[in-house]
Amino acid sequence: MVCGIGFGIFWYFHTLPILVSVNDTEYELDYKTTYQDLHDQGMLVATYGDFLAVDGSIIEQGGGAIYKILDDGELVTDYSARLHKNDVITEARGDDVTEESSIVETVIPWTWDVEDSYNFYNGSLSLVVNEGTDGVDRMETGKVSGITILSPTSVAMVPRLIRTYTLTPADGQKVIALTFDDGPNPDATPQMLDLLNEFNAKATFFVLGENVEAFPELAKKVAEQGSQVASHSYSHASSDYLDRISSEAIANQLSLAQTAIVNATGVTTTVVRPPGGNFDYDSWSGTGSYLTAAVGWDIDTEDWKKPGADVIASRAISSAKPGCIILMHDGGGDRSQSIEAARIILETLTAQGYTFVTVDELIQIQRDQLKAEGVIPS
Repeated sequence: MVCGIGFGIFWYFHTLPILVSVNDTEYELDYKTTYQDLHDQGMLVATYGDFLAVDGSIIEQGGGAIYKILDDGELVTDYSARLHKNDVITEARGDDVTEESSIVETVIPWTWDVEDSYNFYNGSLSLVVNEGTDGVDRMETGKVSGITILSPTSVAMVPRLIRTYTLTPADGQKVIALTFDDGPNPDATPQMLDLLNEFNAKATFFVLGENVEAFPELAKKVAEQGSQVASHSYSHASSDYLDRISSEAIANQLSLAQTAIVNATGVTTTVVRPPGGNFDYDSWSGTGSYLTAAVGWDIDTEDWKKPGADVIASRAISSAKPGCIILMHDGGGDRSQSIEAARIILETLTAQGYTFVTVDELIQIQRDQLKAEGVIPS
C-alpha cells in the first residue's frame, strides 16, 4: 500500500500541466505536449523555407527546409520530444534550398593592360607591376528550372599591368646604371669587365643571343664578375626590331636569346632592351613570359658614332643623376672610344659619390617604392 501511495504521488506531480514560454508568451500545457504539437496547435507559426532556382527566384514556396524550433536558444533536432517545465521556446523560418545545378567552366586568359597611354619613351623603365591571372567563367544551369546564370563563384580575370617610370630613388641614394649593348665582344667585353673590377662597379650587359652562342665564355664571365646579363633579343637586325615583326616572331627572338643566355650562364632573364629602343604597346602581347621589364635609357652617349672618348664621357657625366640609366656599347664594331670613355665616367662619378649598380637593382628599388605606395602587394 505504501508503495502504491508513493507511486501515486510521483505520478500526480509528473503529470501536472507544465509552464513554458513560447515566443515570449507563457502557456500552461499538458505534460505530454511535444515541440511538434506547438506548431500543430498554432502557437508556433514559422514556415518552411522556399525552393529556389539558381538565380534566386522561387520555384516552390515552402518547398525548402523545415522551420526551426529552439529551446533555450539551442536548436531542437527531435520535434517529437516532449517539452519540459520552464522551457523557453522560440522559432525561425526554415532555410531556403537552391536546386541542384550543373556547371560549365570557361577559362578567360589574362590580357595585357597599360596605365595611361603607353609609350616606350615616357620613361626608361617599363615594368610588369601586376603579373595577371586567368579568370574562370562558371555558367550554372539549374536541373529543375533550366535557368542558366553566371555563377557568383566565377573568378574575374586580372590583366597584366604595365607601368613606365623614370626612376628617382625616394631616399636620394646616388645609384646609377651603366649599360652596354650588342655584346659580348671578345675584344671590348673583357676590357669593360676589367674596368668594372678596378672601380668595384657593376653594369648591365644587354647581350645578343647570337653573340652569346658564339662567345658563351664571355657571357659567363660577365655574370661571374657580378654584373647583369640581360637580353637584347637574338639578332638585332633592323628587320627584326620588335615593333616590326609578328607576335610569334617576337616570342622567337626573345626565346632564342633567353635560351642562349641560360645555356651560357645559368641565368634566366626576363629583362630586355628592345633593339633600337623600338617597342610599343602592341609588342608586349607577343612577349609571353619572356619579358617583365623593358629597359630604355636616360642618357644616350651615342658612343657608337665615335665622337671621341671625352665627348662620350661628357654626355654621361653632365646629365648624370640618381637612378638614371646610361647607354653605351661593348659590341657592334670598334669600341676603343667607349672603353676609354667608360674609364672617365667610372672615375668621375665614383668620385662624386655614385655607386654603379645593375638594372635589376634599380628595378628592385622601384618595386620597393611601389610596395611602400601600396601599388603592388608587399
